[in-house]
Amino acid sequence: MSHYGGYGPRIRFGGRLTAAVKALIIANVAVFLFQLILHFASPNGAALNTFAELFALKPALAIGKLRVWQFITHSFLHDLANLLHIGMNMFLLWMFGGDVESALGRRRFFKLYFAAALAGGIAMIPWYHTFILGASGAVFGVMAMYARLFPYRRLLVWGIFPVRAKTLVFVLAGLDLLLAIQGSATGTAHLAHVGGFVIGWFFLPLERAVQKSRQSRQLGQKIRREEDDAKVRRKVDELLAKVGREGLGSLTKRERDFLSRASKRFRR
Repeated sequence: MSHYGGYGPRIRFGGRLTAAVKALIIANVAVFLFQLILHFASPNGAALNTFAELFALKPALAIGKLRVWQFITHSFLHDLANLLHIGMNMFLLWMFGGDVESALGRRRFFKLYFAAALAGGIAMIPWYHTFILGASGAVFGVMAMYARLFPYRRLLVWGIFPVRAKTLVFVLAGLDLLLAIQGSATGTAHLAHVGGFVIGWFFLPLERAVQKSRQSRQLGQKIRREEDDAKVRRKVDELLAKVGREGLGSLTKRERDFLSRASKRFRR
């Protein structure tokens, strides 16, 4: 694919290699090379199988043996028998990720990527005894965010057919959902793609909802602190009035302790 914006004749092929995208591509390729080393170092496959059992996602192990990190780490492993698996994932990450990272910022881009990877893993829980690996769920999250940020930007599919970003991503997600419902036997984790897409598409509204909830909680805490402060001040005024009427000796130990705590509280 190549793509161009809707504001001029300039055509760009591929995306920018931004910091987070570069780091993720390097990490994925490094893990892939490590898988290759394990494969050739142990011809019977024992070392590679051990590595996969630890870091690929098998819901039975992730849930049954509490290997919960697999819901994230599976996104860094790829099928050694199919170079297109890692090749296409990294190509699409490079293709769409740079513009998304530039729009969101590095920290939020990482949040999006790993949230989509997690969602893709969770979506595959029904395949309880299956090993799942690959960055496709995370990449679909990035693609969905791209379509959300640049819905009318046109992409040239196979360098020939211009298609709007939003249309293309929804068609791909719809095909994956259809294949998942039909129980496609291709070995592709279609439902993981759908899970990543859902997170990518709703990431901004979810982020706003979380931020609004946090602000509401902080406001509630501030109001409760102010109400507590007002109660403490009223109690302090009552005790000081009592001292004025009856003298310091009229205070009980509990009341003196209360005044001491109140003094420290308001000094802070």
